Amino acid sequence: MNTNSKRRVLQEKYKEKIAMKKYKTKYTLEVLCVIIVFVMFVYYDEKYRVTGNVGEPIIFTVEDQLMNITFEIDEKLKANYPSYKSISIDYEDQTIIYYLNTSLSKIAKVNDQDIILGELIDDANSVITSKNLPHLLTEKETYEIIVRGRGKVVLKREVFFYNLR
Repeated sequence: MNTNSKRRVLQEKYKEKIAMKKYKTKYTLEVLCVIIVFVMFVYYDEKYRVTGNVGEPIIFTVEDQLMNITFEIDEKLKANYPSYKSISIDYEDQTIIYYLNTSLSKIAKVNDQDIILGELIDDANSVITSKNLPHLLTEKETYEIIVRGRGKVVLKREVFFYNLR
């Protein structure tokens, strides 16, 4: 009986090793799949990442860069022009439109209203060109700055093209 019990113990250990070998290959395949999915996620996440280091934004699409500049335009115009209210942006086929919303009206002609409107457009365009955003546009694309007054009435507009530099 002693030899039978030893054989049985040996057979049980052998069966356990065979079973563990099956599980090891199964676990190895699972780990390999998880690593592949993780690598793919990191690769695609790198492509669409919004921020790199803390406080240092990395923006990949032209639309994101054009949208990001609206905050700087808004801060500059709010500091310099009391009649300025807000900025909005619109994307059409080949045109990017910045709307500068003001409290000015078309009916009430202020003496220097045309000068103020021109300065609003010039200041907004200076922020856009300081970030080299016109270089990102293709030959057919343009960007337009429109100053709107009360009731969304268009007071002045200017169209800008990409730079050839």
